Amino acid sequence: MSKVKYYYDSETLSYRKIQSEKKSTLNLWTGFISTTIAGFAILIIVSGAYQENFGKKTDIEINDRIENLDKITSDLESLSRFIENQKTNLKEQNKVLSELKNENKKLEKVVGMNKENVDALFQIQEDNARKRIWTDRIIGFLFGLAGSFLIALLFRFWDRNKKRELPDGDDEIYIKKPK
Repeated sequence: MSKVKYYYDSETLSYRKIQSEKKSTLNLWTGFISTTIAGFAILIIVSGAYQENFGKKTDIEINDRIENLDKITSDLESLSRFIENQKTNLKEQNKVLSELKNENKKLEKVVGMNKENVDALFQIQEDNARKRIWTDRIIGFLFGLAGSFLIALLFRFWDRNKKRELPDGDDEIYIKKPK
């Protein structure tokens, strides 16, 4: 059931039925439909441009990510090669180390025997040094006395032959001759 709409007419002071004209109704419907069509057209144009920009941005981002992944892949491959080289070097070093340990064991036996011989030689030398210590000290003391005596004689000889000044301060110099 449709509702009938009324409006108040102030000239006649009564309510009258609202009647719509076909022309105004047609204009309203035409405006609504044209506005809707224009809105959809603008929406399609804007969304198409946005999709193009979005597609370009997405393509650029995808390409950048692919390049980054390629770089990471190459870095991982070089890291893998480096690790393999280090493993190989470590195996070689362990092999050399085990060879050196074996050689060290062989040499320790020889060194142990030589060390006992060297210790025995040092002990003999130390015993001889203890026996000769007083002899060395006496010889050193005698050399010191002889050196002191020789120096005393040289100074005495030099003192007799050197030039001397006169006791009164004159500049005459005389040579004291031995008597």
